[in-house]
Amino acid sequence: MIYHAVNRSFVRLSLLLFLCFGLQIGTVSASQAQGFTPGPVITRPIVAAPSQAFNSFNNLVTTQSTVASGTYRKRYVCTADAADPELVFGNQVNEFNQLPLPVLAPIQVRASIEYPLGSPRRPLTFFGQRTALIEPNGIVHTDAIGLDLRKGDAFYVWVYVAGSIWPNGPQLVQNAPFYEGFTPNTDETATANPITPASPFGYMPLFVLGTPAHHHYTPVIAILGDSVAGGQQDSINRGGINQNDLGYIVRALAPGGIPGLNDQYGYVRCSKPGEPGQVFALTDYHTQRLRLLNGCTHAICEYGLNDFKNNHTFAQMKGDFLTLWHLLACRSLRVYQTTVTPFTYSSDGWASVSGQSIPVAASEAVRVAFNTWLRDPSPEGAVFQSGGDLKGIFEAADLAETARNSGLWRPYYCSDGLHPSNFGAPFLAAAINLSVFQPPSVLGSGEMRPRAAGGATE
Repeated sequence: MIYHAVNRSFVRLSLLLFLCFGLQIGTVSASQAQGFTPGPVITRPIVAAPSQAFNSFNNLVTTQSTVASGTYRKRYVCTADAADPELVFGNQVNEFNQLPLPVLAPIQVRASIEYPLGSPRRPLTFFGQRTALIEPNGIVHTDAIGLDLRKGDAFYVWVYVAGSIWPNGPQLVQNAPFYEGFTPNTDETATANPITPASPFGYMPLFVLGTPAHHHYTPVIAILGDSVAGGQQDSINRGGINQNDLGYIVRALAPGGIPGLNDQYGYVRCSKPGEPGQVFALTDYHTQRLRLLNGCTHAICEYGLNDFKNNHTFAQMKGDFLTLWHLLACRSLRVYQTTVTPFTYSSDGWASVSGQSIPVAASEAVRVAFNTWLRDPSPEGAVFQSGGDLKGIFEAADLAETARNSGLWRPYYCSDGLHPSNFGAPFLAAAINLSVFQPPSVLGSGEMRPRAAGGATE
């Protein structure tokens, strides 16, 4: 009887394995032959976003503290149904144009979570200890806490930090509905005291991680680029609340156009103003940022503007970006590149086309050649030549220019010649086709691919 029971169990197991994996056996599909693989399934993805558009590296700057310690309160919104959240804190510095790195000091951190809003604060631990000591360039995780988060719910993170210097984060918003603030020189993470309304630049977690309900596929987007990706010149005011440094990519990830309030996707933004793609690809300036991307499923690369502006040749850009995409693809990211938007001067504040001029014709020719290469679906194009590292492009330039390769901004889409304005950015957000972030679907013969990508080429 034992033999037959074991034998029947073996048959059931074999049948289950066949049903789960049997379709992978046999002929190789066309997409598999081209090296297609779905994005990684992250078991503990980012499941909440802070109340404002943010840079995951705290804008890569540090601030000398005017006080020795204090407690910040930051509002977050759940981007997925998830359980057992854990917070990730860091102590990093600016990598770009600052080698050797500035000297930092260790910091002490304590944290608690207020979920749901108005409930008692729940103190968090770090490897069983209430206080974490974070050395310069260190990253630490809290222990997971047994909470069930619901998509769309808001909650507060309370963070106490002590030290002579600590990383700078997004500016806090003391107005409704955020009610963020900073109380200096005290630890309020385990009290019932209210926060002191204030709007400094606050220290905050790098991410909030969790286990998605039913282990649903949860995309997390890495955003890399220069000040365009960082949202410079793009801000909105909703109900008296300023939302600064948005950018068309972050706007796209918050359907309804209110980043920080209804974000649909967790994201890691590691953009740096003034940085060419070449610098990220070929120097040690990327080392700190790359380690933050291992929990991501996709990458949006916006670099290119500072490459052609700095007189890089088309041949240089091709080589640099093939290296850059490979750095990202090596981390199992599905990489997408945006086409590069224009750079112009204007005599009337970019209110008209006739008032614009192109500063350097030779540099503009490089931009056009690079964008043409990105769009080319043939073996001579970027996607093919990347060997599978680049999955597709997001067509931002066509939405910004008066006509393809005109080199001129549509009226009012820009306010300084480089950055999409708060008028133009919502239109450029349409370049980011959210369908490529949807879960892979099984389409027979072992073929797995994202659902129809629409405007993004793949």
